[in-house]
Parts: sequence; C-alpha cells; structure tokens
Amino acid sequence: MRVVAQRVTVGSVSWESAGTEHRATIGRGFVLLVGAAGDDDSNAVRRLADKIIDLRVFADEAGKMNLSLVDVGGAALIVSQFTLFADMSKGRRPSLLKAGDPARAEQLYEACRHRERWSRHVGALDRRMDDACLIRDIACFRTRHSSGSP
Repeated sequence: MRVVAQRVTVGSVSWESAGTEHRATIGRGFVLLVGAAGDDDSNAVRRLADKIIDLRVFADEAGKMNLSLVDVGGAALIVSQFTLFADMSKGRRPSLLKAGDPARAEQLYEACRHRERWSRHVGALDRRMDDACLIRDIACFRTRHSSGSP
C-alpha cells in the first residue's frame, strides 16, 4: 500500500456519477492519495490508517509540528489512486502490473474510509474522481507498507 499524504488548508474533489455532479470539500487536514498493491490486505490498511491519523505534522501554539489530525480536529479526503504503483523504468508506457486488482483495491479503499478511527475525519469520495483542488500547507509525506516494493 502506498500513500501520498498532502497536508492542506483546503482540499476538494469533484466527480460525476450517474449523471450527477458530486463534490467533497474539507478544511484543514490531509488529502490522501492511496494505492493498493496486489498483496495488500486489511492489516496493511489498519497500520497505514493508524499511522497517518497519529502523524504529528500540524503546528502547535509554538509553531512546532506536534499535533495530529485528531488534535487539530482536521479532516481527510481519501482518493483511490492506483497510479501510485506505475512503473516507468522502461519504455514510454507506464506498467501498472504492481497495482492491485481493481475490485480488491476498492474493498481496501472502502475499509480505509470506514475505519473506526477515521469515521469523524473522512470526506466520502467516489472512485471516479474528475478533478481535485488543494491549497497546500507545505509538507507532503509519502509512506508505504507493502513488502518488497520500492
């Protein structure tokens, strides 16, 4: 499992589903691009979700990065992003063979979105995202929990 965690002051995504436009917007928090590998399971989701929600990357009163998403009452938008497993080492067409099966990846994505510790912090998001907008709060973090993958 790979995640790019972008700290934001504002984040939003929009998508169309069954002819209806949807938009999810958050204030201070994270926009999380999440990709699942073929060998990922619910334990990987649990470990990653717990790590991210407890990351101390938000400034306290002294300006030090000491506060977590929970501490600041922040929110998160979780975006399913299989392209995090794109291998561009050969040729001009990225290989996506390391990305998980789409149906299984969707199950893991849903498990991540509905993780109990996330329930107060996650903005719902359909996987057919059309547009994303974020106002960065500088720090961007990349983490992974798949064994043996770069």
